[in-house]
Amino acid sequence: MNVEATLLRPVDNVFYMDRVYNFSYFTMDDDGMVWEVNENDADEPAYRSQSSQPQKDSAATPGAQRGRATSPKPTGGATVGSGHSASSPPPVSFASGRKAPKYRIKPSPPPIIGGKLVPGRLRTAPFTSRTSQGVTPWYETQSDEDLEEPMPVPAPALEGTVYIHRNMNDGCYQVWVWKLGNNGRKSWHPVDLDGDAVIHPKISDRMLRLTRNGKPSWILTSTQTTYESREIHRERAQSRARSQSRGPTVG
Repeated sequence: MNVEATLLRPVDNVFYMDRVYNFSYFTMDDDGMVWEVNENDADEPAYRSQSSQPQKDSAATPGAQRGRATSPKPTGGATVGSGHSASSPPPVSFASGRKAPKYRIKPSPPPIIGGKLVPGRLRTAPFTSRTSQGVTPWYETQSDEDLEEPMPVPAPALEGTVYIHRNMNDGCYQVWVWKLGNNGRKSWHPVDLDGDAVIHPKISDRMLRLTRNGKPSWILTSTQTTYESREIHRERAQSRARSQSRGPTVG
């Protein structure tokens, strides 16, 4: 548990500390990359289902609310779910316009764990380099069918937020990125990871990639070049191994 921020505020000429705690854990993917995954209520309010009952406004002082995320206003054209909490943004459904294509992790997708998964707390993994730094925020869901559009979630605060959905029947993924559209409004945009590079909407030297364990990462474009080079060498080595295992051809 890390202390994310420390603020000093005067009250009757006495200063006291107001901390926002950041809960995180570390994980390593199959590429050998160590991730710090943050799950912090102060970064993004937890998802609340449309069937939940609204809560009464808190009588707490403004100081008690310091460090908590403010409720973003729904973007135009969005559908707001009913029954949301008065103290947090409602789940909002954004029509993406077209269905996200399906993507399969190669050479083999990770195993499917658990059953149906609804959008939960926003997860984040930080990245940093000499040229850029930031976080990869994402929501993830899982069911036995494809999605026409992302399930309702609070409107993301950051462009570059990723929504990942996995079909449990075929193991394929659908991916959307939250960014500004040509109409001047932010919404979910379906992306094709088998097509051209998906560049971060705010950081031009980073592109989207799914790791071998199915987690999104805004990696450096130079890192992707390294991955592709390794894959070429791996395929060549496997091809040579297969040829040697068959032995010489008898004429």
